[in-house]
Amino acid sequence: MRTRLISSIAMTALGFACWTLPGRAQTERPTIAVLDFDSSSVQQEGATDIGRDISDSLVDELVNDGSFRLIERKRIAAVFKEQDFGASDRVGPSAGLAAKIGGVLGAKYLIVGTVTHFGVENDNKSVSGSLLKRVGAGSAGTTSSKAAVSMSARIINATTGEIVVAAKGEGTSKRTRISLKGDAGNVSSSSSDFLAAILGEATEAAVKDTALGLIEKRARVQ
Repeated sequence: MRTRLISSIAMTALGFACWTLPGRAQTERPTIAVLDFDSSSVQQEGATDIGRDISDSLVDELVNDGSFRLIERKRIAAVFKEQDFGASDRVGPSAGLAAKIGGVLGAKYLIVGTVTHFGVENDNKSVSGSLLKRVGAGSAGTTSSKAAVSMSARIINATTGEIVVAAKGEGTSKRTRISLKGDAGNVSSSSSDFLAAILGEATEAAVKDTALGLIEKRARVQ
């Protein structure tokens, strides 16, 4: 009888532990706020805020991994507007400012970063021949384009201002487009949509690479 009672108590305790561990794991994850990346050196005319878009994508990657608790980006934007923090405050906040930002947001850590490269390189080649005349084209050409994006990110302890993790990410995308010129006018696959597509692919790869670098060093973030 005594043995059965002890076994029953042990099983109950084990079941309670198994039930509470996931909850504890959830609360023990460090809370992080991802600030807008600095993209001032690579901004393109007519483009959206590259740094903001990259930060949004990085949040998605980190949320999907589940290692950290992420502050909602809209909340961060509202707090920065309310507190009147400048653009420079998001890039490299001082220890005092980092503590203030972390305290207002309820985040123990901040992620700040810089977009170090964001662009496309083109290699143009001309094509000619009898086939072009048959289709009514006087000349044709191909353009091989390569988009490249690179960035760096740092996780900062909001209490001490210490950089606890640093990571870099790179991404590329390559495509070839064709253009024709003839009596009917110009036909070309060279367009803003094309450039946006390969830049988008390169950016996505760079963000994933950066996220992986941060996640691999998550043991330093307690």
